[in-house]
Amino acid sequence: SYTRLFRALNRDPQLFQQYLTQSYSCPTSINQREQLVLNVRTSQSRVDLLLRTFLNEFVTCFECQKAQTHLIRTTNLWRIECQVCGSQR
Repeated sequence: SYTRLFRALNRDPQLFQQYLTQSYSCPTSINQREQLVLNVRTSQSRVDLLLRTFLNEFVTCFECQKAQTHLIRTTNLWRIECQVCGSQR
């Protein structure tokens, strides 16, 4: 499930939900079974592509390519801080 994946990555699953809402321009929700529900016709490959893009932008460190990062909200921007190499972006 996407919610378990994002909890393991130390991210709020609702961030990915918001990302999909913007990408598809459609309502999304997380049901009681923690499943992501999209109110649009799509394919698994398209969702997988969006997931990879999200992980590259909001989880993975650009320097060391590790996923041990923290997402920090500053004013109107998100900052990613790597716990392995210390880089920020």
